[in-house]
Amino acid sequence: MLPSLATAFHQDSTTVEIWASYFISSAIDLCSPNDSLQYTFSDTPPNGDPNSGVQFFDCYDLANNPITVEIYVKDTDGNYVVGTSLFNIQDNSGNTCIDSFVEITESVFLKPDVPIKDAILNLENEQDDIIYTTYTNDKDEYTIYADPSAKHLLVEYDDGPEADVTILDRIPMQRHLLRLYPFDEYQILASDINGDNRMKVNDLKLIIQMVLGILDKDEYLDPNW
Repeated sequence: MLPSLATAFHQDSTTVEIWASYFISSAIDLCSPNDSLQYTFSDTPPNGDPNSGVQFFDCYDLANNPITVEIYVKDTDGNYVVGTSLFNIQDNSGNTCIDSFVEITESVFLKPDVPIKDAILNLENEQDDIIYTTYTNDKDEYTIYADPSAKHLLVEYDDGPEADVTILDRIPMQRHLLRLYPFDEYQILASDINGDNRMKVNDLKLIIQMVLGILDKDEYLDPNW
């Protein structure tokens, strides 16, 4: 573990630059002069200053404290060692991020009263570029900092179409087809494999084929799956 540090936003700025050399208290190489060693955040040599790599962090990263980084020390022959370190971003003024970003803490639900843990949330700008990514935590909550460039918040939860699907799922589907067990809108969506917005006998056949591993998913599975 390399030395850890805390850093604060620059005055009148919502970004802070961190140099890999900040984390190195000392480095000695018996084959290369010390002033020729390179400090980077990856195994790729840095652009610009040959002796140090730099990364920029903003208010989005504030929500992810403490932040873990990998620090590489490379010699002139391309050999390197790597270590990990933690650091915290601070808002010393107390309002740098509040003034520029809106903090949002919410939960993601599969259906009412059924939260989802480890869902992926991508915040996108008007050009559909992802500007921030976070996940729901153990309490099924997420926190984001949204700035004026944020336009879309997309939720992803890809556990695979076969996750938690067994042959026993055909039983409530059969009962629904026999009008013995009415499905709500979420159960209809979950059982609508062919994407026609209905749960029919064909969906029952498809789910059995999926459990048996003979379903051509690319041909039959609706994007909802």
